[in-house]
Amino acid sequence: MEVVYLKDFDNKRMYINRKYKGKYEDKRYEIVYFDEGYVNSRVYYDKVKLDVGEPDFSLLYDNKWLATHPNPLLAVLPPFGESIKTVGSYAVDENLRYYTAWHVGMIYTTSMYTIPNVPMKMYHRTVRFKPSIYTPPAWLREEDLFQLEYDTMEIIPSTYNSLLTTPPGELLGVISMTIQTKDRVVTGCSRIPGVRIKRHARIETVGYSTGETFGEVISTRVESLVRLQANLFILNKNLFTITNVTMPGDSGGGCYLIGTG
Repeated sequence: MEVVYLKDFDNKRMYINRKYKGKYEDKRYEIVYFDEGYVNSRVYYDKVKLDVGEPDFSLLYDNKWLATHPNPLLAVLPPFGESIKTVGSYAVDENLRYYTAWHVGMIYTTSMYTIPNVPMKMYHRTVRFKPSIYTPPAWLREEDLFQLEYDTMEIIPSTYNSLLTTPPGELLGVISMTIQTKDRVVTGCSRIPGVRIKRHARIETVGYSTGETFGEVISTRVESLVRLQANLFILNKNLFTITNVTMPGDSGGGCYLIGTG
């Protein structure tokens, strides 16, 4: 996945990938360009690691799932290519409900395709996670452009053995993406539906790649455009941004409220 832009409505600022300079600028906003690249500061916090491999075909073809979800594999010409394994993170709230990023658990990546709306098999060590039946699909807004209201999905564990069960604070959302500008890192988080976010609130993130990092809320109203492959994009709504340093592998990790700022 590649972040094309991040649009901050609170601060009237757009962060635009330099590769797309001249294509998405909004004259009403301050424009900040960024280049691809991430902070090289991995610690590998295995406690929240999610391994993602193949589609969950038993769920994909389940009648209850098909009643509310499209089967995107019908629109792709086989062969699909070799499955590409990915790594993400999971989050937990005070009621022992588990979450990850929608793009971690609902996008099938192969050597030939990147296919959204496919439920994936997810594992933490020997614990199997299944997507909740209530996980919403991304919807086709226009040709080659999907829209996702929340890059957040609930996942159901097969057991609580070895899982994180005590969050450091109220779960506000999950890590969705990271960009690095000339002078700062900006992390985009997808909120948990119904949760209120306040600017300058103190946030702790817990992800596989960077472990525990600390920062604060920059903006409470953000959207982002992400490219999945050559001519396929997803518009992510309902994001908020924080100053915490995160990187790939942290996606789906928790954004926890630890202070009001």
